[in-house]
Amino acid sequence: MNIKNLIGSLAIVGLIMITFQLNAQEQSEDKRAKIEALRHEYINERLELSEEQEAEMKKIQEEYQAKMKAMRQEHEQVSREMKAEMQERRKEEKEFTEEEAREMLMNRLEREESKIKMEKEYTEAMIKAISAKKTVDYKRLEREFKRELLQMLRDDKERHRMREELRRRKMEESEGEAKPMPIED
Repeated sequence: MNIKNLIGSLAIVGLIMITFQLNAQEQSEDKRAKIEALRHEYINERLELSEEQEAEMKKIQEEYQAKMKAMRQEHEQVSREMKAEMQERRKEEKEFTEEEAREMLMNRLEREESKIKMEKEYTEAMIKAISAKKTVDYKRLEREFKRELLQMLRDDKERHRMREELRRRKMEESEGEAKPMPIED
């Protein structure tokens, strides 16, 4: 095999891998969109919001989710960097100074504070849009939806595990039937 064929083959394999990854990301985005639509329907059906309130809540929710996603990504990046630095220091057997440890702790608290500040802004916007009572109900319904969704996922995982177990047992049984039993004299 010459170099051109090898490079061509590697390029094709690379393109296939990228295609699979993009497809998986699209499927993940589709699942998120479906779950979000179910969440929206679940909450709005129970809250009995007017069309105007629904539209305002959708706008508030989308803005909040976009900000939270950006914040989460930023926090994850900082966490990865801190983790890498800690691992590097362990390899070199270097300890943090008191000031470095304090700075790490304060940075973590600042990230938590920014998250709480965003939650407060989001809650205030919701109160303005639908009232304090309905905001309390909204947050309760969000928690209920998450609990039900997690339970559904656990149940589905358990059913999948049981199907696999049944399939495995059937295979073992069919293999047992296919093998002739040795006759003992």
